[in-house]
Amino acid sequence: MQSPFPPVNPRDPTQVFTTTFAPASGLLHTTYWRRLNQRLEVCAELQALISKGGRMGDGRREGIATVGFKLDTIAATIRGQVDSQGRLSATVEERIAPGIALQLAGEIDYGKGGGGQGRVGAGFTLEM
Repeated sequence: MQSPFPPVNPRDPTQVFTTTFAPASGLLHTTYWRRLNQRLEVCAELQALISKGGRMGDGRREGIATVGFKLDTIAATIRGQVDSQGRLSATVEERIAPGIALQLAGEIDYGKGGGGQGRVGAGFTLEM
């Protein structure tokens, strides 16, 4: 049986690493993306702010790390991510018919305390 997923072009990159550093502001932004196969992609992101103290006050050290994935199935695409601040989110996009898709999304923020705060959403996509 032939795969329902489009073939991956062997000349397309299977992994990408990027980084940006701004010494004046102390901002570091790094991303890594990798396609594991036709259906599964994973990614990671790091944002860091490191600034020295000066006349105006103490320096700052802040950062956030995020990891995520994208999984394509025959009728749906599933995306999810989790970050170091306690946020967990997922999205399911199911193709009902050509040009019509149903989207379901949810997010839980455990960093807010009290067991976390959550949000859910639903929507439709119509392509013409």
